[in-house]
Amino acid sequence: MTTPPSLYSRLLLPRLIDCACGLGVVSRQRARVVPRAHGRVLEIGIGTGLNLAHYDAGRVTGIVGVDPGVEMHPLALRRAREAGLAVELMPLSAETLPAPDASFDSIVCTYSLCTIRHSHQCQHIFRRSPRRPKYSLS
Repeated sequence: MTTPPSLYSRLLLPRLIDCACGLGVVSRQRARVVPRAHGRVLEIGIGTGLNLAHYDAGRVTGIVGVDPGVEMHPLALRRAREAGLAVELMPLSAETLPAPDASFDSIVCTYSLCTIRHSHQCQHIFRRSPRRPKYSLS
């Protein structure tokens, strides 16, 4: 039997991560990279959705966000609504993503690879998923 998530991991940790990852210098870098995404986008480590405000809604047809931290998903969904973006959240780690070849036009991964335990296993996504032309933004 699994133990339910603690109050800390459900409520406090997502806000702390959001605060730390939303600092000015980090946000400025997101603003430089994320708007380049286009078409169907895979966002690895969507977390609380801090990138969502930076997407160009006119260039993006949909976003699939993967992140095993389901406690952060409600904040990401709120940001998706605020940005007017169609976002599908998948509660998994990038290593286990069941995406067929050429299923995304762009891949966005900002400040996330260091949190993925077996990041070398998810790098195959960068090689096989983007349709032509290839864009992997990180």
